[in-house]
Amino acid sequence: MRRLELSREHIIGWLKESDQTLLKEVFDWADNVRRENVGDQVHLRGLIEISNMCRCDCLYCGLRKSNTDITRYVRRI
Repeated sequence: MRRLELSREHIIGWLKESDQTLLKEVFDWADNVRRENVGDQVHLRGLIEISNMCRCDCLYCGLRKSNTDITRYVRRI
């Protein structure tokens, strides 16, 4: 698979693009990349929280231990 390197300006340009012919070309390209990498199957995952207590400090996660702006809870089963 060919890797595409785009500058920030290039990406912003594509996000602002309104030419339907060019957009169809990009959408078709993206669809082919998706199909080559993950196929046509859809997989759904979900989780059931019994607690929002966490010992990890992952920066992307709202439940991270250093986040003091949330009310913590533990559901006893």
